[in-house]
Amino acid sequence: MKVIAITPVGKTDTIAEMVIQGLYENNIEVIATNFGNSVKETFNDEEILKHSIDADFIFCFWSKSQNIPKYYLLEKINNKNKTVYFDGSEWCITGIPNQNQMKLALNDTKLLKGTPWLNVEMLEKCKWYFKRECYEEDEKQNIIPLNVTCANCTIEESIEEKNYDVFLSFNHVETGLRRPITEECKKQQILNNKIIIESKLQYYKYVDYIKKSYIAISAWGAGNSCRRMWEIMSKGTCCFAQKNEILVSNNFTDGKNIVFYSTIDEFKDKLDFYLNNKDLTIKIGIEGREHFRKYHTPKKRVEYILNILNGKNWKESLL
Repeated sequence: MKVIAITPVGKTDTIAEMVIQGLYENNIEVIATNFGNSVKETFNDEEILKHSIDADFIFCFWSKSQNIPKYYLLEKINNKNKTVYFDGSEWCITGIPNQNQMKLALNDTKLLKGTPWLNVEMLEKCKWYFKRECYEEDEKQNIIPLNVTCANCTIEESIEEKNYDVFLSFNHVETGLRRPITEECKKQQILNNKIIIESKLQYYKYVDYIKKSYIAISAWGAGNSCRRMWEIMSKGTCCFAQKNEILVSNNFTDGKNIVFYSTIDEFKDKLDFYLNNKDLTIKIGIEGREHFRKYHTPKKRVEYILNILNGKNWKESLL
């Protein structure tokens, strides 16, 4: 299989990096326009157009960079029936938003990354439109959910000795429940020196803290999801995650392979319970890692995409 990839310019995008890595891991030939986002080789415009003649699909990616990807190639290729758009745009809203509040915020560009919510031009140019932040109302417009995961992260096969009870690392605290969670953990930290609160760590140290903690915490970042959740899962540590409102394929199950919370009071209650039942956190961490391995690696994300391109409904894919 061969895929043309019109990739972001000069800036990493989580969705683009995940999909490109997954393509390589599925032994799919990638004919990309720009380096970055795990791209191994690039091609000039003339080569792209030549390869597009027998390519199976044209993958076109949203970009958060001000440098516009080579979208003009879509006009020259002119094959909507092969074209797939990946919209990695995300909400960036303060407070504790619900779905309606997030939708009402559309007119305030200071609160958002990636406005408008849907790229109308790409809707007209592509047969399939995948979106990182996808709600039920989006699905009615034939938008397909594509959840983020962590590219280039290693699945930890062994469970390390736990030196810490809780690890919390947010580089900013103005989205979702991050601020009240941080404040609560600081209160707990006074009584428990095994609660670690750090930010802007070097990646190796960040991963080390995750592996050596009974519980690591995720909350909504620039959107209704967070890459941190997937990084925690890959290390086999019990993940506390703010419950998604977006559509999620092959979602996790609260109390089995993740711990979900929707309010700060629920977070407090569950933190108290699991810190007094640490054997359960070990079990949940292992189950979470296996669910991640089965459904949520970059390789599995691309298998999910290909199933949909071959006619499957997203809800059926990989179930």
